[in-house]
Amino acid sequence: MKSSHRHLQRQCVLQALFAKDQHLEGVYSNFLERTLEEYASEVPNVEFAEHLYKRSVLFQDQAYELITEFAPAWPVGKLSPIDRVILVLGLTELCTDSEVPKLVVINEAVELAKEFGDDNSSKFINGVLSNVAEKKLNLELKNKNDQPKVSTK
Repeated sequence: MKSSHRHLQRQCVLQALFAKDQHLEGVYSNFLERTLEEYASEVPNVEFAEHLYKRSVLFQDQAYELITEFAPAWPVGKLSPIDRVILVLGLTELCTDSEVPKLVVINEAVELAKEFGDDNSSKFINGVLSNVAEKKLNLELKNKNDQPKVSTK
């Protein structure tokens, strides 16, 4: 699957998450499916988007905790709705998907922020996600180094 297909799917997921965040999901039932249908000719396989949307909804509370930890000056409720949703989407991929490289996740989120956010959104999103990625990498390295060595004898 081309990366542009994935970017378009992330845009669709972002729109669906935004509608959910703004309590529009009842008004726009099946918002993700309808949005993906609109781009069906450009996105032949929508499995990635469907999976990412479900994971993002399930991971939202944990994402809010990470935002609180890594951007304490910006309470979740005070963030612009689009920045909040982009962060949830980015943090979900960053923390729950080992298939997509961390730099790709951050770059995609920054691009979404440039497309949908205000002038400062991309810098803010980049800062939060980069700090989370760095901490996650340090934890992974620490855990890897803490594992007992197996004797080859």
